[in-house]
Amino acid sequence: MDFFDRQETAQRNTNWLLLYYPIAVLLIVASVYIVFVFVWSRDALWNPTLFAGVALGTLLLIFGATLQKISELRGGGGAVAMMLGGTPVDSNTRDPDERKLLNVVEEMAIASGTPVPEVWLLRDEPGINAFAAGHTLNDAAIAVTNGAMKLLSRDELQGVIAHEFSHILHGDMRMNTRVLGLLSGILVISLIGRGLLRTRGRKNPLPVVGLALMVIGSVGFFFGKLIKSAVSRQRECLADAAAVQYTRNPLGLAGALKKIGGLANGSVLIAGNAEEASHFFFANGVSGFWSGLMSTHPPLDERIRLLDPSFDGKYPKVSLPAEDQVRLLTSYLEQGLVGEASLQSDVAKEIYAVRREHALQGVGRPSSEHLEYASDFREKLPAALNNAAHEPMDAMHLMFALLLARDAKIRAIQIEGLKRTRITRPSETDNEAPGAALEAFGGTSYTSPVEATQRLAALIDPLPMAFRLPLLSLALPALGRLSPAQRQEFMRYMDMLVACDKEIDLFEYTLKTIVSCQLQPSPPAAIQYYSLKPLLLDCAVLISALARLGQGNLADANSAFELGMNELSPEASGIAMLNLDACGVQQIDEVLTRLAQASPGIKERVLHACAYAVAADNMIQAEEAELLRAIAERLGCPIPPFIGGVD
Repeated sequence: MDFFDRQETAQRNTNWLLLYYPIAVLLIVASVYIVFVFVWSRDALWNPTLFAGVALGTLLLIFGATLQKISELRGGGGAVAMMLGGTPVDSNTRDPDERKLLNVVEEMAIASGTPVPEVWLLRDEPGINAFAAGHTLNDAAIAVTNGAMKLLSRDELQGVIAHEFSHILHGDMRMNTRVLGLLSGILVISLIGRGLLRTRGRKNPLPVVGLALMVIGSVGFFFGKLIKSAVSRQRECLADAAAVQYTRNPLGLAGALKKIGGLANGSVLIAGNAEEASHFFFANGVSGFWSGLMSTHPPLDERIRLLDPSFDGKYPKVSLPAEDQVRLLTSYLEQGLVGEASLQSDVAKEIYAVRREHALQGVGRPSSEHLEYASDFREKLPAALNNAAHEPMDAMHLMFALLLARDAKIRAIQIEGLKRTRITRPSETDNEAPGAALEAFGGTSYTSPVEATQRLAALIDPLPMAFRLPLLSLALPALGRLSPAQRQEFMRYMDMLVACDKEIDLFEYTLKTIVSCQLQPSPPAAIQYYSLKPLLLDCAVLISALARLGQGNLADANSAFELGMNELSPEASGIAMLNLDACGVQQIDEVLTRLAQASPGIKERVLHACAYAVAADNMIQAEEAELLRAIAERLGCPIPPFIGGVD
């Protein structure tokens, strides 16, 4: 491969592509002018005064937005890294991976005769990626993802850093910043159109203009993305060639690209601004349909074969260590798996946008979206938790870990209780069923669950609340393989963990309900109720609890209660919402025992009423979803995960 020839070719193609941007701006100006002609000046197609005004206004908007965006990034490469969630790496760090990264960057800076750039780490990014940003050599910054730092060998990391130094030395950083500003300028047209579309009034032409501007802005933005992709593709070829020229080790860079192909996350970033800065990255940082059509990088296979002609198309399977997977998984789930999510203090509060009339549309009818959700969940589940969920003894420890309180004092009491637990492993019995001899504690053939529970709790604690029920579902088959004696002892210690805080919360009730139904199944209850009337007060307990749980104030709770009761039956309109002490977990459990004896039609009406109460504001919080799941479990009605948005 003639690397010098490839550099010259890439540079020539880049110069030509940069000419396309002013053409795109002129097309936008012309399109805006045509809209104004048809709205205000239908008599003549050419109106010099109108054209001058439209052209001036459009150009001012585009260039004004461009300058504003560039101004936001005037802080240099660190501003771009911060925008994408990066944190600077301490130059005195003792972390071996961070030290390796700093050493590679410093060596490359010394070798190239440039100042050592700032080094930033995208700690919440599991993919393998990196970028260089800045206006000049003096404000340059190099950022790498946690996945790149952890998974790449020194030679591979050196190839990636050399690639980014090529962007620094060839002035790509400055061009990338300008492209970012230019795209922001084009986008402003669409934003103005959206604002005009909301205006009201008879014979008001502004909504029509707004719709046209949205279309024009979208076309301009689309064209701008094409320019960005084409420019970036050429400069990526230049950077790959230059990296090999710097390191004289094409297999190092090829190895990094191969690991991208073998990693589940690949090079995709989860940061919200990843699309905006996609042309900065070492490899494709976004996924989806448009990422393939307008990719900012050449195909991975093509890049690898230019570096390693013997490449057979097979990628090595790589994955982050379990502790890194769990820490990074929280950020990933917030962006792509569990819908709208945010961490508030140390507890994740997920909220699903679901219309109340659609809240139960998936009961008994899981959709392709639910299958995709389940597939994503299984794919992104850390290996340590997945393994624990499939082995009976570890599955018990997993349940114990799920029940550990977040309060340190209560958790300490729970741990002390577990220290007194000794449970036989299946292989330790002779003639009886696995774990049958549970009476003797303290013998050498018994093992304490404390260490295993704490290890699993450390992996579970950072996860969002919505992650817990799918994990519980995975563990149920393994728990079902316990012997009757083991099940009895397991349930006893679950009761102990729940009782340590002198109360049972909704998740504890949900977990106990689901596990009990799985491990201690009872024959279907004979139908005793074919009419809803004798069960109205029982239903009021459920709907009162759900209404109070999901609403922030008494007025909203009353509205949610009334909505649920009205959906239940016209005869329920005169029943008032119950006080908190009348709709606690104990009362709910007693009510569900009676409702389990109702006909299927009544159960359906009860569930729909409950769904209307929790989704009165078209939102279902994770705690509401858990209680609704427990109610449905007791009534024999499976509810798929809440994954949809308001439609």
